[in-house]
Amino acid sequence: MTITLKEGFKTPTALVDWVEIRVSLKSKSHPGHIKRAYEQQGVSRATPLDVGDGGAASEFDIRIQHPRNYAAVETIVNDLDASYGFISSPKLIAIEVSIDFYHESADFSALMAMTERLMLSIAPPVANNPRVHGYSGGLFLSKDEINATRTLYIGNETDDLMWRVYWKRTDDTVEGLDGRRIAKPLPDSEFRARVEVRLQGKALGLFQIDMVSDLSNFAFEKLHTESLFKFARRDERVGALFTNDYSIYTAKSLGIDDESPAFVLNRFNRKDKRRRDIQLSRSLKTDIELTEASRNSLRRLTKRFSLKHPAL
Repeated sequence: MTITLKEGFKTPTALVDWVEIRVSLKSKSHPGHIKRAYEQQGVSRATPLDVGDGGAASEFDIRIQHPRNYAAVETIVNDLDASYGFISSPKLIAIEVSIDFYHESADFSALMAMTERLMLSIAPPVANNPRVHGYSGGLFLSKDEINATRTLYIGNETDDLMWRVYWKRTDDTVEGLDGRRIAKPLPDSEFRARVEVRLQGKALGLFQIDMVSDLSNFAFEKLHTESLFKFARRDERVGALFTNDYSIYTAKSLGIDDESPAFVLNRFNRKDKRRRDIQLSRSLKTDIELTEASRNSLRRLTKRFSLKHPAL
């Protein structure tokens, strides 16, 4: 099914924002040397894990920014192997995947509205510590805190899964050997509404991408299948979410109502009529337009990123 976003939006673009790999080298090196050697190929950070005399190490976590395809990652891995040798096969430590929504005219008001729509409708399978940057978070988040000039976070840096939704107007610039990054303003034409998810730890095992080589034929649409990029909104056909006096009082005290973000409402009514667990609350319905547009963009990412299509 082909979905066309309304109001002048282009077809969304999915991309690999960065990958972090762990390498164990036969010959030791310094983090600064590795970073300088591969900086032009996207390496922004080389973190030593077993620093010894003179600051040299044999085990590193290496972050590669914006790899266009798996071939870009493989080139760095092969060169490291040729230069230092590997004690063991490189492992995947983390990956961040983003979907960008661009407007044909870079209309600020349209991009802000899309950012807030994404914030309100994203419905991941978990909702750990949802918060808006600069505001205190908690189990629940009021619609009043949703604003395109802020960043919505779901999950923490140390969690297996973490989401961010925001209006992207800057890009990071690497500064110095320590990998410190500063914000650089983007041209208006590159402003976009972005939703991104970071996978690490057990989340990588769920998708069977524990080793770097597993990325060579990974189907990114699996992220949609597991509800990492799904969107929903209140189903008006369903009755009141809170029906008795206690639940109404509790919901009101927590700032929850029928217009609360989908990831908040998704914590309620997660049983079907037979009392079986379901992934999406019965109080919600899938936002077909956003969900299908995202799934299609992930399919295109699979084709671009695959080792079989290095020129795309």
